[in-house]
Amino acid sequence: MNEAFEESSGEIILILDADARIPPEYISTHVSCFSREDIEMIFTGFLPYNFKKRNLAHILQEIYFSFARDIIYSNMVFKMMFMGNGVFFRRETLEKIMPIDPETLVDDFSIAVELSSLGIKEHFSIHPPVYIQYVNTVRELWKQHLRWYYGGFKEFIKGLSEKNTKKIFVYFLLLFILALPFLFTALMIFYGAFWFFFGFYLILFVYGMFFSSQLFRADSKLSFFHTLVFSFVELVFEYLIILQAVFLTIFKKDIEWYKVRREKA
Repeated sequence: MNEAFEESSGEIILILDADARIPPEYISTHVSCFSREDIEMIFTGFLPYNFKKRNLAHILQEIYFSFARDIIYSNMVFKMMFMGNGVFFRRETLEKIMPIDPETLVDDFSIAVELSSLGIKEHFSIHPPVYIQYVNTVRELWKQHLRWYYGGFKEFIKGLSEKNTKKIFVYFLLLFILALPFLFTALMIFYGAFWFFFGFYLILFVYGMFFSSQLFRADSKLSFFHTLVFSFVELVFEYLIILQAVFLTIFKKDIEWYKVRREKA
């Protein structure tokens, strides 16, 4: 990305994954939004093009990304969170944080935190979407998400070493939210039933967000039964990966960028 940016010359920069697919009107529609001078960047909606109902990895990703679109990437709760696929920037905006650290395992997350600390406003544009390819096996999905969480923890440690208060606050807030189920489990063990029920309802609330984000989608790909069952499976799946990422971070175990195998176009 650093090399491509140096070679580019346009006023608007679009970041896409190599296996992404875009409809004919995708670029022209989103670029037209930059006619407004206050628009500095746009993150676009995304949908899968290889989803299969009988593939467990695809089901878990469908639930995860429904939650991400409706809660995380919508900017309702978190500001400046996006996936590094289907993002338009004004060149002058991207110049403020380039080059990206070549050692990062979460380039999109790193970019988002840097831009957020500069007060850049992100806009989320739903249509037309970029079409992405879901990971095909649970094993590869685990490794992909492990890179995301472990990379995020490493960025937090980096922020601490740089003594960047804005970065530290953003990372701490995200880590605190991720750690809540573990925190309430510890409180339940040492301080009794109140914390058990409080933690139980908190986890139930998170499960509800996974469940409802898929259930109430107009283009939902899953049945009510699949949404009910696999929302819980997805929740457990993500927290088990977080536990491994925490272990690797504490014991300073390095992991490399895991490149997911993709289908041929």
